[in-house]
Amino acid sequence: MTSLVMSDQAVAYANLVEVAAAEAACGLSVRVVPGAPEESALWRRVRPAVLDDGDMCAAKMPLGSMGLAEAEAQLVYDWIAAGAPE
Repeated sequence: MTSLVMSDQAVAYANLVEVAAAEAACGLSVRVVPGAPEESALWRRVRPAVLDDGDMCAAKMPLGSMGLAEAEAQLVYDWIAAGAPE
């Protein structure tokens, strides 16, 4: 598996938004779909495991965790829902 380059804000954005995921997660193949958190693989991987209703179809991020804390996850959700602005 290759590492996702996140060296600065512009590079991170270019590697996340409307880019195919290296591995599909839960049937989701795009990392971030602007305006659609539920269609974004990133959201599925970082959201708290409690929101998965027992359907742990993807490894959580950060690796080895059960997803982000609720407040942190909400920031990601809100960013994607707002259209993933730069």
